[in-house]
Amino acid sequence: MKDKPALTLFDVGGDWRFFDGFSLSVLALQNFLNRSGLEVDLRSARGKGAGNQPSSETVSQLLSGGQQSLGEVVGLSCASDYLPQALFLARAAKRLTGAFILLGGVGPTLLAEEIVAAYPFVDAVCVGEGENTLAQFLKEGHDAESLGRVAGLVFRSPNGEVARTAARPRIEHLDDLPITHSVMELEDDPLGYDFMVHLLTSRGCPGACSFCAHRSVWGGRRSTLSMEALCEFLLEHDYQGGRTLVVLHDDTFLFPPGRLRALERELGRRKLSVRWASFARIADIGRDTTPVLRDTGCDQVTFGVDGLSK
Repeated sequence: MKDKPALTLFDVGGDWRFFDGFSLSVLALQNFLNRSGLEVDLRSARGKGAGNQPSSETVSQLLSGGQQSLGEVVGLSCASDYLPQALFLARAAKRLTGAFILLGGVGPTLLAEEIVAAYPFVDAVCVGEGENTLAQFLKEGHDAESLGRVAGLVFRSPNGEVARTAARPRIEHLDDLPITHSVMELEDDPLGYDFMVHLLTSRGCPGACSFCAHRSVWGGRRSTLSMEALCEFLLEHDYQGGRTLVVLHDDTFLFPPGRLRALERELGRRKLSVRWASFARIADIGRDTTPVLRDTGCDQVTFGVDGLSK
């Protein structure tokens, strides 16, 4: 029989019309842990019937095989909107398998102590970035003594009290991580694209938009991928030309202004022709920005309305 994976990780969320497959966040965790020699079994709990409105039938399908197919640790990653669904699945997984249940993502991070205190079927919550925390957690083990040595966790101690370990330092340079991307094949795209490539080149945002949890999670600090690494990746994977759209999912790709200039330099140095789209704040767009967007192949910029807030 095949050995169990170190971790079975469920990606909990809803359908998104611009994205197909696993979220970039769980793919990034899998890439990092695989590089560290740790096997991760990804399972999707996204979409109608799984992420949006979970039922007994859909949960049974997701957890089919029980202890024979799931790892000793079952993780569930979600944003704030899908925290109730993640808890629903977590309770079912604990009842069926008795596995160690670990929650992570923006939603659980913001309510880590409250979740562990209120839901006995949740054994721990990973706070903030998961790469280094999960790697240490999976190598150390999940008895109480081992959990206490893993930075970035909230867990239930043997006496029933909620314990928080030391804060996990941020990953400062995304060049140190594998570049995670997802490719979506398009049919009859009105803009004429055959493929859409999704990737992230930063974490965190300096903005303070009222609808966003980034300041609570990242503290207004930002880690970025260098434009050298991004362009080398695009060149290596041949993501260029007019038939592929590269979608940069950073909340604010165009900040600071020097970042766009760096992209222009690196594209020119490598003679790359890329069509791309991104998100930005209104404040990041000026008269000198528009020609650079055009010259670097920008197809679309999406703005957050509350980006004007101070």
